[in-house]
Amino acid sequence: MKSDLRNIKIKNKEICQILQYRSKLLSNNTAITYKELGAGSHKLIAKEKKVKNIAKYSGSDERKGIFLYKMVKHFKPDIIIELGTSLGLGTFYMACADRNCPVITIEGNESVLDIAKNESKFQEFTNIQFILSNFDDILEIILMQNKNKKAFVFIDGNHNYTSTLKYFKLCLKHNIDESVIIIDDIHWSKDMDRAWKEIITFNRIKYSIDYFYSGLLHIGAKNKNNYIASF
Repeated sequence: MKSDLRNIKIKNKEICQILQYRSKLLSNNTAITYKELGAGSHKLIAKEKKVKNIAKYSGSDERKGIFLYKMVKHFKPDIIIELGTSLGLGTFYMACADRNCPVITIEGNESVLDIAKNESKFQEFTNIQFILSNFDDILEIILMQNKNKKAFVFIDGNHNYTSTLKYFKLCLKHNIDESVIIIDDIHWSKDMDRAWKEIITFNRIKYSIDYFYSGLLHIGAKNKNNYIASF
């Protein structure tokens, strides 16, 4: 299987609103308190950060956003669970792909979560539930509450080997077949590269696709294949 996502630009009213929001963020010089709960960004190490830098280095750009949008459209999940809301860019791409599908997004930084929540109201999203919490404290509870639903899980936080394996195993434990897990930044570090190589060996993975920036895992019991695709 080879999938080429280089020409997946989509322009509709909702996507344009998200792009306008990102442009607004990229010009926002406001400094906010930012707690680093995980491995963080290689380029973001300060405890006080400008909104524009968070948007530039930690937020989903158009390519990644459209990728998430198309994946939700394709897999048609019953529930979307996101680890790492940040400023809400990726959240909004997934939420607007199906406004009838509930989105639960978890973030440990209240300052960025508040910005995302305010923008969500402005864009009139009614299917997003924002949760302020450490992933370790809440993820399994949410997974157990939605264990009989076909889930679409986007892991975009705590980019290290131990945490990534932990979150993946919890998803595998509680998600039903045909659920999808997307892990961001799978080659961001040697730690993440190691985690991805181990994850794709698990038996319940129907197939995996390495898009370099992100990795897709389809849960199921049929043929097991690992692919590398253009992104």
